[in-house]
Amino acid sequence: MIETRRCIIRKFHLSDVDDLYKVLSNPEVMKFVEPPFTYAETNNFIIQYGLCENPLVWALELKENGSVVGHVIFHQYDTGKYEIGWIISDRLWGGGIASEVTKQLIKFAQQNSDISSLVLECDPNHEVTKHIAIKYGFKLIKENERNVYELHL
Repeated sequence: MIETRRCIIRKFHLSDVDDLYKVLSNPEVMKFVEPPFTYAETNNFIIQYGLCENPLVWALELKENGSVVGHVIFHQYDTGKYEIGWIISDRLWGGGIASEVTKQLIKFAQQNSDISSLVLECDPNHEVTKHIAIKYGFKLIKENERNVYELHL
């Protein structure tokens, strides 16, 4: 579990499906990711990627009310490299949550000697993600249908 000022990044529970569905079914939220999820796809996503032995995604919970407002990507990408990312409810956009999450993931990774760098992938048209990557010192290392940024720790 990782905490930010306003959020808790924790392992998923099956009971998170309703909250996460509200986020992943929203076409605006999913615009730069993939088509919006159905309820069944959201449930399967939690099972397959959040409840596996080494989760690829983590629930993003608001401390103020315990609701899941998205998910955080944090998993091994390659030897010594971890991928980070996030999908957050549009009702929280512009409030600094993605920046807060990124800052804490970097801090967590810096405290783990097995992690030498962080990788962040995004659609080349997703300006907010590109801005956050650059703000925290990530460098563009690959440009195509998905831009790849890397931060050496």
